[in-house]
Amino acid sequence: NRRMSFIESFDFYRGAGSFPLQRHIDCEIIYVTDGSIEISYGKEKLTLSKNQLCLIPSGVPHRSFASDERYSRYVMFVNTWKFSSAYSSVRLQNLISGIGVYRPVTADCGEDIHEIFERIKNEYQSNSTLSDDMIYSLVIGLLVRIVVNNPELESLGVNEAQSLVMNIRSYIQQNCSSQLKMSKVAERFY
Repeated sequence: NRRMSFIESFDFYRGAGSFPLQRHIDCEIIYVTDGSIEISYGKEKLTLSKNQLCLIPSGVPHRSFASDERYSRYVMFVNTWKFSSAYSSVRLQNLISGIGVYRPVTADCGEDIHEIFERIKNEYQSNSTLSDDMIYSLVIGLLVRIVVNNPELESLGVNEAQSLVMNIRSYIQQNCSSQLKMSKVAERFY
């Protein structure tokens, strides 16, 4: 498999299993193709079943347990830093980074999501010059679907301080190849 610019890993798994408490730097996206799995986070639990999509934002501690032998899923880890440097939607950046969202977020989906994950898998394994662009567009579509299925996330924005930090981070990313000085960043952003 080739390593995409913002996807740290992408795979398809089958079978039951128990996964210990974990917390990722990356955003984890799970799509259940069959069976079910229980995900616990804090004192809460949720059960995912066939055709459900789940996004676990960066930094959210969780553990998973699947007793269903039919259980199968796609799992993709999105590097939040690389994604945010390439795509400027504050709402989607906050969603995957866990800013304002401290829990797994789910969406009920149809078979079309299975086709989207198959397309991501094919592009992930491809050496096409447009693979990165295709995967970005497909992942953005998945994230938008999650937001649309969770109306409380539509207002997920940033306050003035968060906006300033995001603008500074973006400026540093865009100018990291030059000799960037803290005084220049401070002068630019007051």
